[in-house]
Amino acid sequence: MKKKYILLSLFFLLLAEFSLAQKRDVCFFMVHKYVGPDENIKSLEGLPGLFYSFFSNKLKEAFPCAYENDDGAIASLLGQEKDRQLLGSGSEENLKSISEALNIDYLLVLELGTMIGNQFTVSVVCMPYRTKDKFPVARVFARCPYSVTSTGEMQNKLEEAASGIIEKLKKLEICPFKGPIKITNSSAFDTVKEYQYDVYCNEMDQQFHKKTEIHNYTYSEWELSRQGNERANGDMNFRTNEKTTIIEEDGCHTCSSGRQGGRTLTEEHSLKHSGGGISHESQWNGKPQEDTRVELQFLDDGTYLVIAKGTSQPANGNEIVIKHSEGTCDAENTNDNIPRIVRIPLMAIFGPYPGKASDKVLQQKDEIQTIDPISKERHTYTIEFNLKHD
Repeated sequence: MKKKYILLSLFFLLLAEFSLAQKRDVCFFMVHKYVGPDENIKSLEGLPGLFYSFFSNKLKEAFPCAYENDDGAIASLLGQEKDRQLLGSGSEENLKSISEALNIDYLLVLELGTMIGNQFTVSVVCMPYRTKDKFPVARVFARCPYSVTSTGEMQNKLEEAASGIIEKLKKLEICPFKGPIKITNSSAFDTVKEYQYDVYCNEMDQQFHKKTEIHNYTYSEWELSRQGNERANGDMNFRTNEKTTIIEEDGCHTCSSGRQGGRTLTEEHSLKHSGGGISHESQWNGKPQEDTRVELQFLDDGTYLVIAKGTSQPANGNEIVIKHSEGTCDAENTNDNIPRIVRIPLMAIFGPYPGKASDKVLQQKDEIQTIDPISKERHTYTIEFNLKHD
């Protein structure tokens, strides 16, 4: 046990120099293993290096921010730790420590083998290595007839697998896009609802009638800076104006004394308020961060969506409530200020726009109009952004 910890300590000291030497952002760490009869493995031993060469060249072409590492000793250590976990004796902390020391972002697992029926197989799986759940994000498989003399066809399958995994990675934001984003949202909600029905009192037919009229308007402006991988910071400001009027005419209002008679009640609610700032309730690396996200979702047809989410800081406002009634009884005249906390959300989907994760620049200026299918609130969004990566 002591020997194991001494080796790990020396291992991490060496890695410290290695990590500092890296100048690019995103690290792909490549490991390989063989499957199939032992007598065939020797004929496959040169193929991992060939695959790494294919993959490395295509990776740098598609994603200039990325680099790869395939150190054999480190690969062996990672593989052993994975095998221990499969047997129930490994440690997730050991894997985490290794990945952090290496600054690993993605783990690429190459599996080469021969199967019954003389088939040569290539399997490549790529998984993120900084997320809690390490589910594969890209996977390719290729095969061809196997023989000790079919090296040319096997090499072609290796290049095919390298190209295939790169094409799948192009749907992911490997190199983080960073830059300014400005979003505005003008929302309006206008509605009038009325209903009435017959009532009877004092030996006479009467009516009950109620009318509710709502006019709400909110404008918010979000000046953001995308930091990559969805995170964004910046500032926002808003102003809101809400007004609701309720008129209730009751021909058979029941008075506090018990008798019944006509009464008209007018009730007005109004709120005018402005504020700003972005909420900081989220966490990043154990520290509060702004509650804004700008996700880039790349689609199969060479386009992408921009999904923006955010929440303002809570702002303390006052809702003015005025009530006035007149009739045979229960006259009422009140004017109250009711404290209200106002928070303005941001949730909008823009696009699709032409562009891929491998592009160096994503730039758009757009306006969209939407209607909430449930509330019927109308929104007019504008967006302008210029996002780049190395």
